Amino acid sequence: MSFGHLHLILNHIPILALPVVLIFLIYASVKNLDQVKRFSLLMTLVTSIIILPVFFTGEPAEDSVRELPSVSKSVIHEHEESAEVSLVLTLLVCASSLLVLLTYNKPLTIRYGTSLVLLLGFIAMGSLIYTGNLGGKIRHIEFTSEQVE
Repeated sequence: MSFGHLHLILNHIPILALPVVLIFLIYASVKNLDQVKRFSLLMTLVTSIIILPVFFTGEPAEDSVRELPSVSKSVIHEHEESAEVSLVLTLLVCASSLLVLLTYNKPLTIRYGTSLVLLLGFIAMGSLIYTGNLGGKIRHIEFTSEQVE
């Protein structure tokens, strides 16, 4: 299995798992379910950490497709730039989840920290979806109107 293949497999995990985990966190917050909230925060942390291997397998994936005739270098560049933003946002979700878990017994942390995780989580989720869409355009020319030279 190449790094390019690994990149394609791993990149779906945060895109698909983060929305599910955030929905559980909202549910746990509304219903005041302490154990579900803690588990949701832990799963947010784990889901966010997966962004690291996704990001670091991106460059080898680029190397494996860069010279193919149907690949647009401008689309690769745009995907790469967006991936950097998604990395930072997702790591902020990871850090905020960890902080809330470490200080969970403080009432203000539970309320405001969980709200911060949710806010950052939805922003990161949007960025991840956008980045994934750009990545799909690298080899799936049916998703773009751009003509490859």
